[in-house]
Amino acid sequence: MNIFSEGNVVSKSEFLKRYNSEVGSIFREKMARFPSNKCDGCNENCTGGCPIYWKRYNPDKEVKGKLHNS
Repeated sequence: MNIFSEGNVVSKSEFLKRYNSEVGSIFREKMARFPSNKCDGCNENCTGGCPIYWKRYNPDKEVKGKLHNS
């Protein structure tokens, strides 16, 4: 899934269109395969497996998985 068009980042509306497309679905599925070591399969609706999300947020603070259950 490419967020660039003619060398520039696409608009928010164009990004959402791409993100919600079939290609975007495949992209999200691939990204979800990289969970934090703390994830314990809680099945909550989250972006815990997305490495792009972890560029902004710290999984040690955000994921309340098995390390917080002790």
